[in-house]
Amino acid sequence: MIKTNVKDAQGHVLIYGLYGDDAQLVANGAITTIDVTPVIALGVRSLRVALVLAPTRTEVEQTLERNFGPLPFTCPTCSRTSHHPDDKKHGYCAACHAYTGEPRP
Repeated sequence: MIKTNVKDAQGHVLIYGLYGDDAQLVANGAITTIDVTPVIALGVRSLRVALVLAPTRTEVEQTLERNFGPLPFTCPTCSRTSHHPDDKKHGYCAACHAYTGEPRP
């Protein structure tokens, strides 16, 4: 699952991207819960939610980036987020100074 939030010209968007078995479950009618608490805690008063279902993570990312621009990279070790496209491309965390994530195209 891909979960992030972005801000575009119309305001904040909470993004969920489901792929593989998760996407198939939702496509077949399974209920999914989207927690907006972290975004609301930032003081956001208006929020849109985008849900993308696709067979693979790559397809989800391509769809989201076509619509919202480059997605941020969140380090799996320290949980810091980078919006620099090269960090995501190489799976690099500037805070940890290490290659901690899976490189993305």
